[in-house]
Amino acid sequence: MRLHPILAALTRHKIPVSLLVLQVALTLAVLSNSSFMLADYLRRISIDSGIAEERLGILKLMPYTEQQTVDVNARVSQYLRGLSGVSDVGLINTVPFGPREADLGVRLAWEDQKNQVGAHVFTLGPDTFQSLGLELIAGRLPMPSDFVESASTLPASGTVYVTQALAERLWPDDGALGKTIYVNASRFTIVGVIRHLLRPEFELQPLDQSDWSLAVPMSPGAGLYGNYVFRAPASQLESTLASIRRSFAKEVPGLAVDEQNTQSVAALRSMYLQGDKSVMGMLASIVLLTLITTMLGIVGLTSYWVRRRRRQIGVRRALGATRWAIASYFIVENGMIMIAGCTLGIALAYAVNLELMRYYSLGRLPLVYLPVTFIFMIVAGQLAALGPALKGSRVQPVDAIREA
Repeated sequence: MRLHPILAALTRHKIPVSLLVLQVALTLAVLSNSSFMLADYLRRISIDSGIAEERLGILKLMPYTEQQTVDVNARVSQYLRGLSGVSDVGLINTVPFGPREADLGVRLAWEDQKNQVGAHVFTLGPDTFQSLGLELIAGRLPMPSDFVESASTLPASGTVYVTQALAERLWPDDGALGKTIYVNASRFTIVGVIRHLLRPEFELQPLDQSDWSLAVPMSPGAGLYGNYVFRAPASQLESTLASIRRSFAKEVPGLAVDEQNTQSVAALRSMYLQGDKSVMGMLASIVLLTLITTMLGIVGLTSYWVRRRRRQIGVRRALGATRWAIASYFIVENGMIMIAGCTLGIALAYAVNLELMRYYSLGRLPLVYLPVTFIFMIVAGQLAALGPALKGSRVQPVDAIREA
């Protein structure tokens, strides 16, 4: 098939062709950047917290005096263990998807003036390691001697567990076990590496730092109180939480439940990620509407070509042109428009990405998105033009000449 007649026909209709080329370019730019953003949001909402979310509940108490901590811990632990199905009760300062409590700098030497990294410090009471279901990949489990009391957020010294991601960041070529780290004025020895432990409010940091966490064993006391994690069967967890909200004040007089933060970890996750899910829905809707609008434009323009050229089609059919020859003419014509639009769209996609990086802290668009969206747009555009093209190929010579 000769391309010159097709180019000549397109140049005679500069305005509709130019508008469609621009529409295709805009669609590719929107599709590539939105797909990149959707993939990023998908990674966020499917992120591994490292704990047994579906079986974990959190009981948070309203503030009370620090002098009550030992007595309160005993009473609350006894109350929780007395509930049907509840097991592995432990104290913790916060959990993934909960409030951020201790984002602190980590140094590798006492005399260092600058922190190596920033990490979140979880403080865990006895039995909490097992309650959370943390996966230990190196080292040993906490022993009774590891749990030391502190009047402040952290003990002056002790043992600590680091996540695999943090260990690889600090010691990429060496193991973490036995190493010493310093957090503020505290000195810790690493006795274990856990696979994952998601830091709270992880979206405040780059996604590759979401797993930079420390877990410090600590005894209940003035530095660790009021936030309990417990296990229950997934099918009973919500009813157990409802029972706690309903009966706690009566069973444990003098204390009150913080109902807003007394939730299942699964519910905390859902609430925390609700905004991301809403943005994903909005982005998906924008992409779908933009794509549908472009495909309708292709269908409309190809149908317009077919109507304008019915007499020409009839003459070609009378001279022996096959239906496929007629259809392929419109397919090739549309393909040239799509290639021009998609080529322009690649440049536009990068321009849009640079602006998003500048104003919204989006990462650089990976190159792989461009050929994928290019091919997708070409295929989708050709499929959109196929219907009108096949309809044009079925025009009978006698009907075309009679209408003319």
